[in-house]
Amino acid sequence: MNWNWDKIFRHVSGVAKKKEKLLDSWTGEWFDTFLFATTLYFLVDLIWILIVPKCVKSPSTIVQHHIFTMLYILIPYYHHDKRWAMGACMSSEVSYA
Repeated sequence: MNWNWDKIFRHVSGVAKKKEKLLDSWTGEWFDTFLFATTLYFLVDLIWILIVPKCVKSPSTIVQHHIFTMLYILIPYYHHDKRWAMGACMSSEVSYA
């Protein structure tokens, strides 16, 4: 959603313009929505774990992780040139359990 996929495919396939970089594919159009949804997820999950700590194996570790992650995502919020990295970082939150 925050990427121009045509530019990405051109870059990956090798037909991109000489001066065009992969980072030029970043649009950031949905960044605010993504940031809000991510923060909301972490807050709701954090509250749930604090209320029902037995729902996970190690609540203290997850609570610390959520707090540090919410602090960490302030970096792309304040540094617009780093916003493109947030999606990649948040992809590690996908759980297959």
